[in-house]
Amino acid sequence: MSCEWKERAEDPVLSKSPHYQAPSVSSSLDDSNNESSSSNNNNNDDELELSSSLFISKRNFTSEQLAYYDGTVDETIPKRKVLVKESDNKKPVYLSLKGIVFDVSEATNFYGPGGPYESFAGRECGMALAKRNMYDASLLDEAVDSSLLNEKERTQLAEWIHKFQKVRCYPIMGRLVSSSQLPDPDRLLTKDDLLANDGTIHHHNNNKNDDDDNTGDDDDDGDVVIPEGYGTVPIYLGVDGTVFDVSFGGLEYYGKGCPYHPFAGKDVSRALAKMSLDVAEIDNCAVHDLNEKECKTLKDWKTSFQDKRKYPIVGQLNY
Repeated sequence: MSCEWKERAEDPVLSKSPHYQAPSVSSSLDDSNNESSSSNNNNNDDELELSSSLFISKRNFTSEQLAYYDGTVDETIPKRKVLVKESDNKKPVYLSLKGIVFDVSEATNFYGPGGPYESFAGRECGMALAKRNMYDASLLDEAVDSSLLNEKERTQLAEWIHKFQKVRCYPIMGRLVSSSQLPDPDRLLTKDDLLANDGTIHHHNNNKNDDDDNTGDDDDDGDVVIPEGYGTVPIYLGVDGTVFDVSFGGLEYYGKGCPYHPFAGKDVSRALAKMSLDVAEIDNCAVHDLNEKECKTLKDWKTSFQDKRKYPIVGQLNY
């Protein structure tokens, strides 16, 4: 079965962010802090910590992927025959607070190019906001370690998260996964390892005993299992011996109910080489009989996954 291969033609990294109707923000950091402080000052870090279940269907980001969303003009978008405004090619503006990625595109005058805090765009800025130090570049991109913050700084960070989520209502796009949380790219994986990471959302068994007063739904499967620090469950694809996690920007293609979900948790080298969605090709990972054109197609796909999509490599196939 042939397909249009929309995933190849439409890069999710280059797609435009939806136009959200979020309130504009003040150009003054002090005013912003005063506004966030006007909310419940008794909120602590634990109370404002977001449940991982809120991030289901949200994507994962690497720091390299997040850096793309800085509000600048995307020079990689081909120029059209019809003249368009430069603003039409501007990238969205995302930033991360304690690993929570927000779309702050409605505040480009604040976080975008030329704004007072443009250095935050496309970066983790939780430590900088917690310490109220906007000019120490060493604090940007640093993963938030609450043990390094005093009580006042932890409260400050919690208030910023509350403000972004509840006051400004900036859309949450997913989670920034630090490099230390990513699997070793050189580890060896089997077909079973691939299949165990097909995007299925597993659940813990709550193990309630018969004496518990269980008045809830009998179909309750417990808590959703998402790896620590992730926005959603991994989706592994094997491509020419290398395993990529396409939950980092490829949910719209490989997630449940999406056009290429049959690829999830599989070695799809042969299917990609033949540009086929035929089940027989998806389930057959043999590549020894590919012709020259198909071998080049497979190589192009692997290059695209690694260099263009920037899907993280999470292992190497071993079978």
